[in-house]
Order: sequence, then C-alpha cells, then structure tokens
Amino acid sequence: MWVRQFWNGSDNGDTLDTQINQYLDNNPNVEVIDIKFAFCVDHGTEYESALVMLKEAGK
Repeated sequence: MWVRQFWNGSDNGDTLDTQINQYLDNNPNVEVIDIKFAFCVDHGTEYESALVMLKEAGK
C-alpha cells in the first residue's frame, strides 16, 4: 500500500478527478483504497489536493 498526492492545477492544469483517472488508466494494476481531500497553502496560493491510498490490484 502507498499514498500518492495530486494537486489541483498541476499536471497541465487538469482537475484532481482527471489526474487521478489518468493515473489509474496508466496503471491498470493499481486499485484505490481511499481518497482524502485537503486544502493547502503554498506561498499564499491555496490549492486543493487529494491524498490517494493505493494498492496493487488483487492483493
């Protein structure tokens, strides 16, 4: 099991949903266990982020 963080607006400005779905499409051997959303501030700019708990499919 591992956690991957996605940031709203990163990766070519894609939304969190788009980024997560693209990651899963590119990694078909991965399953989502849970997703937690949070707001973070970096140098005065607020970002929405998603912490996605993942695991290998079938394990």
